[in-house]
Amino acid sequence: MFPWIANWGLTLAGNVMRALGTNAGEVGFDALEATGTNYNGLYALGNGAPLTSLIWGCIAIFAIRNRTVAAAISAGVGGVLAFFGIIHAGAPVLGGETPTSFLIAYAMVAALFVLKWFLDKRDPSLAGGAPADEDHVPAAAVATASTSSDPVLDGTERAAVGDAAHTDPAPARARPVE
Repeated sequence: MFPWIANWGLTLAGNVMRALGTNAGEVGFDALEATGTNYNGLYALGNGAPLTSLIWGCIAIFAIRNRTVAAAISAGVGGVLAFFGIIHAGAPVLGGETPTSFLIAYAMVAALFVLKWFLDKRDPSLAGGAPADEDHVPAAAVATASTSSDPVLDGTERAAVGDAAHTDPAPARARPVE
């Protein structure tokens, strides 16, 4: 979402300057910065917004799901795309000060995920202390009918709704929680 907001801000700033008959280069980046407009930041974050959003979304989803290797790979892909100017640049480039800075930033994110993967392998209790299923969801995070007093999870709600749907005028009764 943030790359798209930056893209919108960049477009808005460009349209205002175009309406005034100027552009960011003529106004000067220092003058824009003095007024509180971080044009360089909008430019870097707003360019390549579709791919940047996909990369950041992948990193976030994989981090939430505790898929550290996939998150590290996603960050690595982001670094490569940034280095070649596919994202965070107005046009594809090879290297330079800004693309290298983004490459280093993405590499640092990837390194953090690799470190977390290494620590999780070394000490599984850091990953939640319980074995995970094939979707990498810890067993303790999954509520079942035997561990829940929630009527939706233990099936009594479904039974009550099913009973009410029939023409039986008797009220549905939830079974007691064991």
